[in-house]
Amino acid sequence: MTEIVMPRLSDSMEEGTILKWLKSDGDEISRGDPLAEIETDKATLTYESDAGGVLTIVFALFYLGTAFLTSYATSTTGAGLERRTVLILNIVAAVVFGVTTAVSGIVSDRFGRRRVIVTCCALSIPWALALFPIIDTGSVTGFAVALLGTLAVFGIAYGPVGAYLPEMFDTRYRYTGAGMGYTLGGVLGGAVAPLLAAELVGSHGGYAVGLMIAALGLLSLVCALALGETKNRAVDTEPDAATTADSVEGLSTA
Repeated sequence: MTEIVMPRLSDSMEEGTILKWLKSDGDEISRGDPLAEIETDKATLTYESDAGGVLTIVFALFYLGTAFLTSYATSTTGAGLERRTVLILNIVAAVVFGVTTAVSGIVSDRFGRRRVIVTCCALSIPWALALFPIIDTGSVTGFAVALLGTLAVFGIAYGPVGAYLPEMFDTRYRYTGAGMGYTLGGVLGGAVAPLLAAELVGSHGGYAVGLMIAALGLLSLVCALALGETKNRAVDTEPDAATTADSVEGLSTA
């Protein structure tokens, strides 16, 4: 029998109340599955066995691959390419991104959302390390390969993530949970990463930006591995409650 220890949800929490079990006896439990609704004196929360920042690398690849790489490629301190050429390549890359997104969404329906997203995160790490050496060749071909490759890797995760996020939450929390996950990932990957990239490229060169992207990819990979699969999870019904409003006063907190 697996022992579940009540987590300490805040520094001041001394006890909590399980309002509703979201899993019944004998149910299979995967990482990322909601286990119970827990009420403290501060708030009512849904406790998951793991949580993660899967979207961090998704947003980082998109904003760095479009806005930042466009600026870097046309800069005299970067690749020094013509603006018209770079913009045309951006249009081509957008088409590649759209195709990759559609294909990865279809693949995730067959093999699972998590597996496809993990593939994106794993690919992003070596790709990030190779990205700026390829661009710094100064050739149009090098930039084209770098840009198309970046948006293709991004599209691998972007296809299934639109289904993965909502499927992680019960109906009553779905909009809030998916919205918060999407927004927090957007702040870290879509806002912080480009700001840091501009500072890094000026002080340490483009390879430092690649190291940052690789670190974000590793973070998202760990998060994705910690979360469960949602492909076959029912999203139109509430899970059966085994126990309602069970007092957990006296249970150890962690």
